[in-house]
Amino acid sequence: MPGSTSLRLIATRQQRHIVSRLWQLYCHDLSEFRGSMPDSEGLYQPGRLPTFFEDPDRCGYLIYSGKALAGFALIRGLSQELTVVGEFFVVRAARRQRVGHEPPWSFCVSTLDAGGSPSRRKTRVLRVSGDASRPT
Repeated sequence: MPGSTSLRLIATRQQRHIVSRLWQLYCHDLSEFRGSMPDSEGLYQPGRLPTFFEDPDRCGYLIYSGKALAGFALIRGLSQELTVVGEFFVVRAARRQRVGHEPPWSFCVSTLDAGGSPSRRKTRVLRVSGDASRPT
């Protein structure tokens, strides 16, 4: 049974490095739909990942299941009324265990359908509470 889900705001260089590693797993998962391939060094391109650390209207969270690192959520629209998950990833071992499905957050999540297109039918809202509040 998984531990409780918690979020930690990505605020340090070390946390950014952790997300960069998880980003490789995320890109690998999506390569099936996006047709992306790693470069000659075996790495996927960072894409828009750096913008979540450079743009004040964006931020990111590490997702934990109990004490175990379980993924990330990259958020955009901090200055808007509606905050949106730009990218979301949970490691395979934590999937189907409801990690990321319950509090502590509230963001719109729109998943990809089998063809790789955003699916409005699979959009869900998650609630925020505790230490996972928006950065100031």
